[in-house]
Amino acid sequence: MNPRFLLAHRLSSPWLGLAALYTLLLLPLDTGKTELAQTLSDACHGPLFALVAILSLKHLRKTTLVAEPSIRLYLKALLIAMLLGTLGEAAQYLFTTTRYAQANDVLTDTLGAIAGLSWFAQREPSLQSKPRIKTWLVTAATISIGLIALPVAHTGIFYFQRWQQLPALITLKSSAGYHFLHTGNSNAKLLNIPAPWYRATHEIALLISPHGESRWAGVTLEEPTPNWSTYSYLVLELINPNEIPLELNLRIDDRKHNQEFNDRFNRPLSIPAQTRISVKISLSDIAQGPSTRQLDTHKISKLVLFEDLQLHRLPFYLCSMRLE
Repeated sequence: MNPRFLLAHRLSSPWLGLAALYTLLLLPLDTGKTELAQTLSDACHGPLFALVAILSLKHLRKTTLVAEPSIRLYLKALLIAMLLGTLGEAAQYLFTTTRYAQANDVLTDTLGAIAGLSWFAQREPSLQSKPRIKTWLVTAATISIGLIALPVAHTGIFYFQRWQQLPALITLKSSAGYHFLHTGNSNAKLLNIPAPWYRATHEIALLISPHGESRWAGVTLEEPTPNWSTYSYLVLELINPNEIPLELNLRIDDRKHNQEFNDRFNRPLSIPAQTRISVKISLSDIAQGPSTRQLDTHKISKLVLFEDLQLHRLPFYLCSMRLE
């Protein structure tokens, strides 16, 4: 075969691989709507760029005309992987509307490249008689893999806590207990419940305070425990510390929700002035929420408690949110 053709083929291979990689980065990717799915998707950058770094090293060895020390080739392969990771994030930022550039992804790319190159290096025949260097390489690979897996483990703890605290949907003893509770056009502050509304010394609640100019303010419980079908009631413990009645709205979605008002459970909640109340809602009522179908209580996806700010902008306390 023509030597020039072979050389051209060797030089073009990484560019073809790069084009394929960027095609994957630019295609729309549905990682699901869960925090765990997104975290796993981010962690996949690690093994991907371990492969990129190893292939880059092999390509450098094939195409380098002048003999270079192995350490220099490894460093070049690492730099190539880091550069490709950075360019990939830039491409997502510039050319897509469904993918986003993230500095954490570049860090994961780099850790993946270090892990891949460290694993590959410790298999080199020239290092079989150098156990200390092999130990350092194994350590580098292990630490890099551990750092890549750490966010997945951290996120997994929140899901375990979510299951462990049932039938409570949130607990306020630690931030992990209300990790999936997010504010919208409001601030949330953990405080001791003031007299005369507390039921035990140092009882705590979240004070939800509306802010900004947006009409709706409150809290959203993303990814609550999805299967409510074995329970009979949803119970919300609320305090209105204001001198006038408080009007809140409760919204509950399942995974089939099409974002139409009539395709979910909606209910106004009226709380008298300076009162603590327990709002108890039947799960059968929640199931009948949509006008054209039944809401699937096996697959609850979201609970929103919010205030319509056309008239007032009132703070309130959220003491608990549980199933019975």
